[in-house]
Amino acid sequence: MPLSDNIMANPELTTFVAAAQAAGLADMMLMGDPSYTIFAPSNAAFAALDNGVLDSLLLPENIDALTGLLTAHIVLGAYSSNDFRSAITAGGPVNAADTNMVVDDQAAYVRTLGNTYLFVRTEGPGIVINPELTASEVTRSYASIVSGDLESANGIVHIVDTVLMAAN
Repeated sequence: MPLSDNIMANPELTTFVAAAQAAGLADMMLMGDPSYTIFAPSNAAFAALDNGVLDSLLLPENIDALTGLLTAHIVLGAYSSNDFRSAITAGGPVNAADTNMVVDDQAAYVRTLGNTYLFVRTEGPGIVINPELTASEVTRSYASIVSGDLESANGIVHIVDTVLMAAN
């Protein structure tokens, strides 16, 4: 089953599906190469955004901002929760040829399709993700994987509890 079918079949991701369709990203999730890891915010994560933010992003004049937001949740390559744990423990990517992941002893840094980085780290038995921030930004929050390793033919979906955003 391709990522698109896996995501569309999940009742926790209907808002993500609607946003991906509005941004024209649904075709990217169809079967084929390359594979992706999607940190898909749950319906509850989108509902927790400030009042009017999602409605504004879905307006035709804001599609570029919506696309930027969504592609900041998508990583080239299929990474399971265990891949992140193993890489952090080993201090390097599981696959030495992986140029999309940089690892230190505390976190894995993966480049998103939005050309930003996500900082993925373990916290107890869970995994949390922080967005990349610039000097002028403050962290809005971090996301926890609430349901991970939903495997598809062309990638993996991790459902997260927060929309990864930076606040200027």
